[in-house]
Amino acid sequence: LEGWLEKRSKLGLWQKRYFRVLVDDESKLGNHIAYFENTTSLTPKGIIPSDEINLVEMYEYSKQNRTFRITMTNDHNGKNSYILRAPSPDICLKWLGALKPFAQTLSSTDLSAWGKGRRLLSA
Repeated sequence: LEGWLEKRSKLGLWQKRYFRVLVDDESKLGNHIAYFENTTSLTPKGIIPSDEINLVEMYEYSKQNRTFRITMTNDHNGKNSYILRAPSPDICLKWLGALKPFAQTLSSTDLSAWGKGRRLLSA
C-alpha cells in the first residue's frame, strides 16, 4: 500500500508525506513503513519498523474519522507514536487494515469486533 497521508509533527503541524509499506525489500530493513517528501524521492524522510509497532487504532473519533495512530513498542527516534491523517475515511480504513497485521496488540475496538465474530479490516 502507498499513498499520501499527513503526519503530525512534534509542534502539532500537519506535514504531507508520501507513505509506502515496504515488505522484505532489498534494503535489508525487513518489513517497514517509509515516508517520503514526494512520490519520486528515493531517500525516505523517515522509517517506521513494522516489528516495533505495538498498536494501530483510530485516533480521533469525529465526523470525518480519518485520523489514526501508530503506537510503537519502544521509543523510535525519540517518538513513541505517529499520528497520521488520511484524505478520506475510506482511505483511512484501508491504511488501518494494511497496518493492523503488524501490530503486536489489538485495540479494545478490535477485540470487541473479533468477539462478535466480525473480521478485522483488511486492505
